[in-house]
Amino acid sequence: METTFTTLKREIVIRTTPERVWKALTVPEERNRWETRICLIELKVGGAIELDYGWGVSYEE
Repeated sequence: METTFTTLKREIVIRTTPERVWKALTVPEERNRWETRICLIELKVGGAIELDYGWGVSYEE
């Protein structure tokens, strides 16, 4: 059975500074405010990331 992957792209405009967007993506407490239930990030080369979205979906690397 062949696996097919689909790429989905979406562009949104956020009226804020690049610094605030970066903070919302990289600071666990900020990310938990809008996306995840649990966010653990080691922001370094080779660092770990664990995201729990709270509805049975999680990501870990």
